[in-house]
Amino acid sequence: MTSWLRGDFQHVVVNHHVDGKYYIYSGQAINGWLIKVLNEPHYIELTDEILKELSVDEIIYAEYAEPGAMGNAGGIVIYTTKDDKLFCYEANVFKDQVTYKNAVDKLVSNTINYSNTNNPNQNGLFNFFGGGFGNNVFINKEKKLNPFNDYFLFSHNGKNYRIYSTAHGVFDRVAYKLQMKNNPKRKRKLKDYLDQENSEKEQL
Repeated sequence: MTSWLRGDFQHVVVNHHVDGKYYIYSGQAINGWLIKVLNEPHYIELTDEILKELSVDEIIYAEYAEPGAMGNAGGIVIYTTKDDKLFCYEANVFKDQVTYKNAVDKLVSNTINYSNTNNPNQNGLFNFFGGGFGNNVFINKEKKLNPFNDYFLFSHNGKNYRIYSTAHGVFDRVAYKLQMKNNPKRKRKLKDYLDQENSEKEQL
């Protein structure tokens, strides 16, 4: 029997005990509701023809890695949903330079805060997150992603999907930044701590 756990976001433990271990059900509880099915993405090679037909409004999550980046070097991934299915389009600069360049241009030109300036793109659709070591992440501002374990949970039309970063380090960085962005109080506490730490260093 599965225990129904309350709370915003947590594991659900299946109520049986075998060989001294508790086994974890492959679902989650969000606001007290058990999610039993998490849909996996369908992987498709991204071509320039597909890219031209792809509306930026459809993009939920995307990444591109520079050719010398750690992890998915020279790769790009774009997640979308259609007909209640999750699709992950993939390309790589070492295989298809044209598609890679055009995909990066499409993401960057529709991003709010890609460059470190005081003039954000008011018409931008994506929030930018640095994934570290040459990795760049774009998340649609209209879509809500919940970091969980090693993936992002995306819910749409009553269905739940797993969205994966291309590397654990990228996921960890973006998940942390996303939590800071969604929790201003926690962000404020972190800023106060860093300000205090810097002040103490200056006094030494």
